[in-house]
Amino acid sequence: MMRAAFLLAAAMLGACGADEPDLKQQLRELSKDFRGRVEPLPQVRVASPAPYRAADTPDPFYPPEKKQR
Repeated sequence: MMRAAFLLAAAMLGACGADEPDLKQQLRELSKDFRGRVEPLPQVRVASPAPYRAADTPDPFYPPEKKQR
């Protein structure tokens, strides 16, 4: 049983490399017009911090507190 599984795996792996010369020739033909230069990335803009000004405003999710007289 183990021998049969080994032979089956070897046969499947043996069939993987059959088209290699044709594939390499096709890749050479397709990549002959490629250029080897990559454009630089755009400059990253750093955001300036903004002050938080809503600390004194009432919270919109809670009703306003009633003032006691």
